[in-house]
Amino acid sequence: MKSKGLFSVRKMTESHFYIMNPETDVIINIQTSCTRDEAVAKLLGWSRGRYFPRSVQVTEYGIDVVDLGKVAQFEGSVQEQLAAIYERARFEFIAAAEAGESHDTLSTLEDKVHGCRALVDKAADYFLDLDDQLATPDMLRIDRMKTERDGQVWITVRSLAEWAKTKYGIDIMKVQQDGDGQSGVESEQEEYLGQAVGMTAMEKVNLALAALIAVAAENGKYQKKEGDANISQISKAMSKYMKMQFPRDRGFGHETFSDRLDDANATMAKYRRLRAGTF
Repeated sequence: MKSKGLFSVRKMTESHFYIMNPETDVIINIQTSCTRDEAVAKLLGWSRGRYFPRSVQVTEYGIDVVDLGKVAQFEGSVQEQLAAIYERARFEFIAAAEAGESHDTLSTLEDKVHGCRALVDKAADYFLDLDDQLATPDMLRIDRMKTERDGQVWITVRSLAEWAKTKYGIDIMKVQQDGDGQSGVESEQEEYLGQAVGMTAMEKVNLALAALIAVAAENGKYQKKEGDANISQISKAMSKYMKMQFPRDRGFGHETFSDRLDDANATMAKYRRLRAGTF
């Protein structure tokens, strides 16, 4: 029983606090409400927890993205911070290209730029959702005293945590750490790399379907003479499969699947155009 209790305490500590080393000089933050920018920062994985190192390295581009999880209270503008992160990634890519770095290096830095763009899109979505919720709040609660005092909206952290968990499955009270005990902000940014920037959820599904079409086309049975995917053959095979699985259901004609596959290929074309955009 005792070991179970110790395990529970350890699990809570690793999840909710950044600092584990008792020798580290820390700042404690137990504020119960936050601004819109702070709310979005927490959703992005920044400034989570209660214990933070007293000093954080600042570069010419501001606070490094890997250190944003160590900031006790995000008092600036998320938009300005994202602009600095993006500008640094863009500068590193351009500098590497001018220096004649290898293709692999340039590819990695290019993905980093696209990852920054996706991070910007993610933050924008958070702001839009947050403002919609604040317009007719059913979960978020306002700290009236601070809001009236400062002239800007302050949201209670507990209601924000509940809303974030319900809407996104995000635990803003949990500090992500890697094997070295470092903040997981960089890994959170990494999850955006290679994603379909600027595309809707349905378009992302279509993008995955387009990839499956390409895989199917590697089979000569579903490939035209010129090497392109034979949409007609693939849609007929899909229709046959679904009719066998659900013989009593309707709506599985190959024309229906053909239309969906055409939509998927159109989405892939859109994604290629986005990827070809200039920095």
